[in-house]
Amino acid sequence: SVEGRPFTEMEVTRVSAGVSPSASLLEPPQGIEVPEEAQAVPAGGDASSGAEVREVAPGVHVVARLRGGFHPLFVEFDDFVVAVDAPAGYPIWDGLSASDVAPGPAVDWLSRRYLELIAETLPRKPVRYVVVTHFHNDHAGGLRAFVARGAAVLAAPSAAEPIRSLVRAPHTLAPDLLAREGGELRLEVVEGRRKITDGRRTLEILDVGPNPHTAHMLVVRLPEEGLWFVSDLLDRTRVERFPKPEHAALDRWFGEWLRREG
Repeated sequence: SVEGRPFTEMEVTRVSAGVSPSASLLEPPQGIEVPEEAQAVPAGGDASSGAEVREVAPGVHVVARLRGGFHPLFVEFDDFVVAVDAPAGYPIWDGLSASDVAPGPAVDWLSRRYLELIAETLPRKPVRYVVVTHFHNDHAGGLRAFVARGAAVLAAPSAAEPIRSLVRAPHTLAPDLLAREGGELRLEVVEGRRKITDGRRTLEILDVGPNPHTAHMLVVRLPEEGLWFVSDLLDRTRVERFPKPEHAALDRWFGEWLRREG
């Protein structure tokens, strides 16, 4: 249950202890290619082991498979970097036992890995801003690592107070980077539209407003490059021609918004 309300009901008819299934049961059949997004992390494995920085346009980078199905963006400017989203894992409650999609030593570890990859790619440029597309754990749960590294946080109005609570909260059981090193939250609420520029490159942040996924959602546009970065409003893998049925309404909603605004 969650807060006293049933979350999952199941009937267990048989329990066996000390049984280890053969690893071959989890291997795909020969000749079947499993998409990156669906590849499982072995028990005890590193969810970020397949992470790869890809430059999709000059100075515009995507971290492919920071964890399965998660590909955040960072953009280079003259003397700073803008990162989009501050990822963490999230709990999976519908199994026995409950687990985390990206387990690690502290809740911010995935964002710390993200920051390491940014520093390896652009070693002399600090992350000045982190854009939080929306306040769900897989997109904002690692935010404290960015605060510890001095990045200003850009977020939608509905995310402002949850972000303040997240940064204020003590982390004593599993101290993260902010708990160990400290840092001060610099939060800017994006209402409507916000531009970041160094005179050569412009990055636009737009609030799409209430939508089927969350109360507010920020999207990022690079007008000169003709690129958009969107979290959770579109659901595609490279092997799918059409959206999943359960995601079609959200895809349709964003497509209509894009036709109006884009």
